[in-house]
Amino acid sequence: MLVSAIAAGLLVGLAFRGDIRRIASVHFRWLVLFCIALALRLISTAPLGETNQRLLYVFSLFLLVVFTFVNWKVPAAPLATLGIASNAAVVALHEGAMPVSSAAVEARGVGGAGDPLHIITADPSPFGDVLVIPPFGVYSVGDLLLAVAVLIFIVESMRTPK
Repeated sequence: MLVSAIAAGLLVGLAFRGDIRRIASVHFRWLVLFCIALALRLISTAPLGETNQRLLYVFSLFLLVVFTFVNWKVPAAPLATLGIASNAAVVALHEGAMPVSSAAVEARGVGGAGDPLHIITADPSPFGDVLVIPPFGVYSVGDLLLAVAVLIFIVESMRTPK
């Protein structure tokens, strides 16, 4: 869904006569924190044992919350913070795994979660992966907020002279 949000943001930004080069002029504080969070998220998919994978996943989400919070004045950062914090909270409360609605998975017609970072359950948290968004898949409210934030960030960054 994030790839689609990026593509849509670029298209909308260009439709509003934005300049894609302006995105590069956005200044982020603590960018190294973002890079560490992404690296930890990537490492969390490696077969390091369920407990280790889940710890890395939760830690990466909390680092992203801190990163978006310290960049609060960047366009759409408050919305991104809310989305990531929502995901971080629900994952932390479910022992490092995102609860996925079995009904949503069934409605979407896809297989099981297939990894230790997701738990399919008949009684998921309302903030877990419960939203079926065709053609993308099953997502959480936090995922949706983050995708909207990415789209807004791109459009606003392209439109705003730096």
